Amino acid sequence: MSLDVLRANYSNKLHKAKFIKRANLSLPCSSKNSGKKTLVLDMDETLIHCSLERKSSDDIEITIDIEEPMDKAYVSIRPYAISFLKRARKHFEIIAFTASDRSYADVILD
Repeated sequence: MSLDVLRANYSNKLHKAKFIKRANLSLPCSSKNSGKKTLVLDMDETLIHCSLERKSSDDIEITIDIEEPMDKAYVSIRPYAISFLKRARKHFEIIAFTASDRSYADVILD
């Protein structure tokens, strides 16, 4: 692929991106977090790594209820993630984000 073709494709995508509307999102703040700033963290690949295969003996086995039959998955907690969250919650309201299914997030966060 030539450089001209790449530039043409890139500029076309950039032009389309200008028309994406911004969404304003307002989440209610809990009373126990009043006055704290909000810290939004992406669960996947930031706090944890989830795989359908066991990678380590330290992995936590979970059952995900996304499709029938339910899938088993293995979760690795990133180094220092727990201690980071314990310290951060003293200063921030923490919101965990995932692009995955809610049932997956609920199992992980519970």
